[in-house]
Amino acid sequence: MTPEEYERWMIRDCGRCGRRASKSAEWSDGPICRTYYDRAMRVRGRCPSCDTDRLLPGRDTDGAPICRDCAGIVRDFFCDRCGFEGLLLGGRLCEHCTLADTLARLLDDGTGRVAPAFLPLVKVMGDGPAQEPAHLAAQPQRRPPPAGPGHRQHPALP
Repeated sequence: MTPEEYERWMIRDCGRCGRRASKSAEWSDGPICRTYYDRAMRVRGRCPSCDTDRLLPGRDTDGAPICRDCAGIVRDFFCDRCGFEGLLLGGRLCEHCTLADTLARLLDDGTGRVAPAFLPLVKVMGDGPAQEPAHLAAQPQRRPPPAGPGHRQHPALP
């Protein structure tokens, strides 16, 4: 892709901040830059339009945060593993599931489990999947985790 093509296809004026930047999303309020996409993924609360407690990435005509359904955002923000609605990282996993995978991979003792010496660290950095993480227990709006052989589960952490 040439610089001219990149400019023509990817660079837009952000609908939230007005800055000319590479767009990360195209939502009902226009193209959204990476900065405002990341900010939108951190807004949680009760949607004033549908009265549901969930992620509020959209904006109504007055600029108030609203849920993706009320904003007409078709992008899905639910983690493919745990069903949490929020920022998705690689593999369509939420931050908690990504952290659990990373800790399990880095602290593996060679048997597929976290080395016992690192168990306190794992506990401090994030509750293992043996318990429901706090971000899931506090969220009434979530999709059930997918089941079946094609979907991975949390790694075995204490």
